[in-house]
Amino acid sequence: MKLHWKAFTTSKFGNRAEDNEDKYWPNDLKKVLEDCGGFYCAISDGATSSSFSKLWADLLVRQVTRTPVSSRSISKVVRNASEIWSNQVGRLNLPWHAELKAKQGAFATLLCLNLWQPTDHSLGSGTWRAIAIGDSCMFQFRDGQRISTYPIESSQDFTNSPVLLSSQLSRNMQVWGNLSEKSGDWQSGDEFLLMTDAISGWFLRMLEEGHSPLECIHNAFLHDSATSDAFDLWINDMRSRDLIHNDDTTIVWLKPCY
Repeated sequence: MKLHWKAFTTSKFGNRAEDNEDKYWPNDLKKVLEDCGGFYCAISDGATSSSFSKLWADLLVRQVTRTPVSSRSISKVVRNASEIWSNQVGRLNLPWHAELKAKQGAFATLLCLNLWQPTDHSLGSGTWRAIAIGDSCMFQFRDGQRISTYPIESSQDFTNSPVLLSSQLSRNMQVWGNLSEKSGDWQSGDEFLLMTDAISGWFLRMLEEGHSPLECIHNAFLHDSATSDAFDLWINDMRSRDLIHNDDTTIVWLKPCY
């Protein structure tokens, strides 16, 4: 199996790149990964209203891509991330008000996707599993047609208060009680997109209105001749026309093939 892979992220308009609280992993820029028996990727959207959410989002995506995760095992992975977060924040010399805020925990969405090729090495297909907490979304396309959407399937279902994972484990009990996962198969040439909420909402609206947002994305910045700043230019143009919210925005695109 070969895996074509690209990832793009940009901060809110007017913010510095280092203020971006979206994270994805892996974060290298290799376009093709050879001979992948399995591939694990994730995105996370840190909540601006909480302290050290960028660190929390970064730890989450790194931890859930170390090994395959399921709805049964992900709570243990989150616990590991929580321990690291607490240790790193605890070593900081914070003023009392920042320390008080940090004790309330950091919050973030999480979407992870695992891809596998068949164990019998048959060509042209494989399986996948996704787990989502919050409103970051995954889309699967085959021959340009959407065949899977997860976890939000309607643009009307986005709210200002999505479910979030907390670095304070006691705050996640409701999350684990309502956690689901989705799985399916892929064929060579399928395309997967992982997106944070602002661009996911636009993407779903376009689909609902009968447009082709995948083609739009390909034309804007996925083609080989796209410049390095094509994604930022496209997103900021969308923001200027009030087509998407001014929020940190991330897209991960991957295409398994043989």
